[in-house]
Amino acid sequence: MGHLILIGLGANLPSEIGVPQATIKEAVSCLSGQGVSIQAVSAVYQTAPVPVSEQPDFINIAVRAETDLSPVALLDLFQTIETQLGRKPAERWSARTLDIDLLAYADQVLPDLSAWKNIVSDTDPA
Repeated sequence: MGHLILIGLGANLPSEIGVPQATIKEAVSCLSGQGVSIQAVSAVYQTAPVPVSEQPDFINIAVRAETDLSPVALLDLFQTIETQLGRKPAERWSARTLDIDLLAYADQVLPDLSAWKNIVSDTDPA
């Protein structure tokens, strides 16, 4: 059996696929074909950008899934899908066509708890 993972997906700019919700739907489809077994998808939520700015609100979902991929392999897959669906390098906290985040991987905290405590003030996290 694979590892339980939680994934967050968000977007607030249109992509070549279409509106943010369409891009997110396509991203979930891409994940399910590449070593990620989707178990559940949340409702769609619209949220204001953090920190507060003039950019459009984000469309967000969460996904519960299982995988045998390592956390590093998952992050590589996420970046590949983001790029395939039109994400371009941009300033931190900026508007984007797609953002895929690994929220939980079994019971691990990666890279470590102290790194997470400092991430909000970090200008360029690894």
